[in-house]
Amino acid sequence: MLTTDMLKEADQVITMGCSAEELCPAPLVKNIVDWHLEDPKGKSIQKVREIRDEIERKVLALLAARAYKAR
Repeated sequence: MLTTDMLKEADQVITMGCSAEELCPAPLVKNIVDWHLEDPKGKSIQKVREIRDEIERKVLALLAARAYKAR
């Protein structure tokens, strides 16, 4: 579970599009990115896989961008 201290120290916080801003202290962080992902609850297994694949693409892109900035 994330703590307020963890959020304060984070360079970036990624939310998944489930209105986390209303439920957690994420607004304390300056660099918040919401991926606006569809909620997989109640979806078909095919749709859940599509959402999973989208998350994977976004994570890989994020890691690549951060690696590029670190150079």
